[in-house]
Amino acid sequence: MLIIFDLDDTLIDTSGSIIPYRVEEIVHYFLRSGLSRLSFDEAYKELLELNRGSLTLEEALHRFFDKYPGKQDWLERAKKIYQSPIVDMPVQTLPLANQILNRFQQKHLLALVTYGEESFQLKKLEKAGIDRSLFSKIVVCKERNKGPYYQEIIDQMRQDPKNVLVCGDRVAFDLVPAKGLGCWTIHMKWGRGKLAHQLGSFIDWEVESLEECFQIIETRF
Repeated sequence: MLIIFDLDDTLIDTSGSIIPYRVEEIVHYFLRSGLSRLSFDEAYKELLELNRGSLTLEEALHRFFDKYPGKQDWLERAKKIYQSPIVDMPVQTLPLANQILNRFQQKHLLALVTYGEESFQLKKLEKAGIDRSLFSKIVVCKERNKGPYYQEIIDQMRQDPKNVLVCGDRVAFDLVPAKGLGCWTIHMKWGRGKLAHQLGSFIDWEVESLEECFQIIETRF
């Protein structure tokens, strides 16, 4: 079987480690720049809360800066901070990610398809201590529609879609295109993945851990 994983909030805990660290950097920067309506604690708490209820950090930033003049300038600066190189930022995996990937790799082909800026995404893998050699294919895509990338991997590896499973937290971006190709899908309810309550017809299983994912694949395939 070919298993295609998403990265953020599927293998690494983006919502629990990267986002809070970047939000802290963003709030510190803007308070130093004169955004003084709130204290650090108030602004940090507000932006994190907005992020929890938004589909992306960019959406949360839009909502946060709506109150301030020059919103677009603030927003562009915040996006640059978020996309700046990873240096000291802690990047944590989901529990048991490395162990479970190793167990999967003993029996199955693994691939990784993630959305974002390539150097940023690959640095996350490195910082999280995930061995890139576990994956037969790693793709960092520039578009949120992962369908063409899934199809390319399936073709390259000569797999029947009925023998392919895609695991990700974003139903619309990760699982809808996979189901459209005839693949099996597992929804990881982690981070923003917990917000997805619709599109259930595109989900074969829902899990809250990689251990649950492993158990499903071991028993069903």
